[in-house]
Amino acid sequence: MEKDSDEETLRTTLKHCEKVIDEVEEGKRSSNSAQEDLRDCITKLENLTRQVSSLALFSDNESFEELPTSSLHFMLLPCYLALATNALIVDRKEMVKYKEMAKVYYRDFLERLSQYGVIGFKLPWVEERLADEDVTSAPIREPSAMDRRLIKQKRYEQEAAMKKARDEYNYQLERNSEDDTVLRNLMMVTLCLHAHRAMEALEFLDEEIKILEFMEKRGGEPPRPPVKAKKLDTFIIAKSAEQKKVFGLGYPSIPTVTVDEWYDGMVASGAWTNPTANRVVGAPEDNHSSDEGSGDEADEQKRAKAQRWDEYKDDHRRGWGNTHNKG
Repeated sequence: MEKDSDEETLRTTLKHCEKVIDEVEEGKRSSNSAQEDLRDCITKLENLTRQVSSLALFSDNESFEELPTSSLHFMLLPCYLALATNALIVDRKEMVKYKEMAKVYYRDFLERLSQYGVIGFKLPWVEERLADEDVTSAPIREPSAMDRRLIKQKRYEQEAAMKKARDEYNYQLERNSEDDTVLRNLMMVTLCLHAHRAMEALEFLDEEIKILEFMEKRGGEPPRPPVKAKKLDTFIIAKSAEQKKVFGLGYPSIPTVTVDEWYDGMVASGAWTNPTANRVVGAPEDNHSSDEGSGDEADEQKRAKAQRWDEYKDDHRRGWGNTHNKG
């Protein structure tokens, strides 16, 4: 009876930590309070782990079917420890240490599930460990990019199916909370779902640790000397040589250049390209030149016509026409 009471107390604490971690992941808690709550949860989860171990709720001699349904929830302890540890915001120098701690918790969780037959997929680090112990075994082949894509796709499909099954079991429990079979199936699906997420988290952790270690290595190198940028002199652009003289008098300390001088300087420095540099000698002018020529001719004709009309109006004043019968 006392053991059942202890389990109930432990279960209440575990549900509290589970709620806190879920809310932190969903962003429902402020940044400051979230970090305090996570550290508090880590302490509680560590104490729970010691208490579960002292109560001997799990045994290597038992199969998953032999474990009581009330104890299955405690198999999530290392998973929650990994989630909380990985979500902590720590100093940059300690980030690798905390990422490694999260990896240890995730691996412990997955190895426990594999031991009880909850998951059937292979764990790479376990395979490597067994290969190192067996000198006669062939070296493990790294999965190709295509294999990794197929694994992720299959994992995604399995997660979608497990989420659907979890929702169905939760619905059935709402109708009958005393159904032990439904509760056990729900815990089985929940463990498998967390196992798939743990595998994804381990892949991300490996990448993060590589990046952090690379950054630490770069941090130990002497800093590169700063590159001296070319000094940009202040100057005034004048429209003509005459304006250049005027500006020169008013601003004796500031150089003054004309537009043509400034343009030639930009071309000489390479900032701009000379539009005539790549032109082929003897090449026909483009359509724009011909269009400009035809436009000039039209303007000339229009100007000549206007001039003739002005001359006609000078020679034929208004009212100087037929004056017959006008007195």
